[in-house]
Amino acid sequence: MGTHFPHTTSGEGTGTNAASASGIKSIDVAFNIEGLFLGLGLSVKVVGLPEKNRGYTHNLKRVSEEWNLETVNYHRYMPYSIIVGMLFLPVDAMTDRKQKTSLSTSLDHFRGFRGRHDHRDDIDLMEEIYIGLYDSSGRKAGDVFFVGADLTLGPRGIPKPADRKSFEDVKDELVSNFKARNPKLQVRGMP
Repeated sequence: MGTHFPHTTSGEGTGTNAASASGIKSIDVAFNIEGLFLGLGLSVKVVGLPEKNRGYTHNLKRVSEEWNLETVNYHRYMPYSIIVGMLFLPVDAMTDRKQKTSLSTSLDHFRGFRGRHDHRDDIDLMEEIYIGLYDSSGRKAGDVFFVGADLTLGPRGIPKPADRKSFEDVKDELVSNFKARNPKLQVRGMP
């Protein structure tokens, strides 16, 4: 994140502090505008183990509830902040279930929790939610691509190459969103 958001901090697994409506809270990755506000907050979740007959969908309700609480707390106190959810799933979430894959289920589930475009929009919506699909083994271990939760797939659909985003693409989108939300704010080192 540091290439696009200078001085971004991470709690390296424990979170980093940011002010919220309910006091100091922990967020996974933060870009703070010194003396002003949380500019970008990134909340990271991982579902890495499948559950029998449910694939990787067993924690979606919990994740959305946690994200909703975090989002409201940050937006209420700092309405100009960009709050983003990032869920990581193994790449086999694209093919894991017979009726409807875990990826398709996740996209459908999270689509309604994103889409805040203006600081006056609903404080309970995140600006964006990305689902990162990663290879956990083999020669592609560690490779990841992202899709936005606005993507609509069929029950067993697989994202087209044009819908797949690199981490650089995600960072570019976040910078664009940040600049649109804060047009008068110049950040040294931001592309």
